[in-house]
Amino acid sequence: MSNKISIVVPVYNVENYILECIESIINQSLKEIEIIVINDGSTDNSIKKLEQIKDSRIKLINKRNGGLSSARNEGLKVCSGKYLIFIDSDDFLLDKYCLENMYACISSNDLDILSSNAKLFYEEKNKYVETNKGLTFNENKVMSIDDFIRKSQVCDIAPVCFYMYRTKFLKGNNLSFKEGIYHEDELFTYKALLKTENIYVSNEYFYAYRQRDGSITSSKNNIKRGLDIIDICLELEKDFENIKNKEIKMILCNRGFNMILESVLKYNIKKIDINTKKYLIKHSKSIKDKVRACICILSPSIYKAIISRGV
Repeated sequence: MSNKISIVVPVYNVENYILECIESIINQSLKEIEIIVINDGSTDNSIKKLEQIKDSRIKLINKRNGGLSSARNEGLKVCSGKYLIFIDSDDFLLDKYCLENMYACISSNDLDILSSNAKLFYEEKNKYVETNKGLTFNENKVMSIDDFIRKSQVCDIAPVCFYMYRTKFLKGNNLSFKEGIYHEDELFTYKALLKTENIYVSNEYFYAYRQRDGSITSSKNNIKRGLDIIDICLELEKDFENIKNKEIKMILCNRGFNMILESVLKYNIKKIDINTKKYLIKHSKSIKDKVRACICILSPSIYKAIISRGV
């Protein structure tokens, strides 16, 4: 029996969450799945807890610690399912029909990518909050990538875990995660989206995105994170230049423009290089953006001081 879906789960020191994550997968109504768990050098009891679960569909791969991108790439190499999803080991699926419903949508429409919704889960308050993508996409439909990008301008569509991919599509386009960087989803997702013409957009909330102190996504005070975002924007600009639709190209480059300025503020970056300055100048379209760009280029510190005063 061939696997309909491969689920790649990178694991690193999540002993308090791994059982909830894996159990949400093995209890899915869709049974033709493989669960590829990548132990990325865990030093806690994560794997011991995982071994409590007896399910032949779980494939455990142990490797030296290399980070999230490295672990996902390892899973991508060995997966055999027709479709693929990535689930972070401190997150979980919301109900037992998630994979069955997603598979039905993407396979019946013969598409390479499906996008769905997630709920932020705040464990301390045991509270779920819908992501804002759900406010924009309120129906199940096939959508062109151009329309998807237009309608998602105010949404965070980068997290890889919000998508299902055709495995052959990822491997055929040599899509993998850049290792050694933070915010790798920003790079991977946009490179993937630009390789296909249509996407199935589901309004279903299938993924619980745990918000917790100490997780990769909650760590803010690291300048490298901000510099990585800037480098990602500069790298994606090369892909965006090949887009024929000028409106879509402008939307994406403008998003990069705003991401760079946000990173300067959020990560307290005090100096930007010449390539970043050129990007800001090139993609500042409005008078307001030109002013913001010039101040940031002159002095990131002054820019931060002005913004913090609400000017």
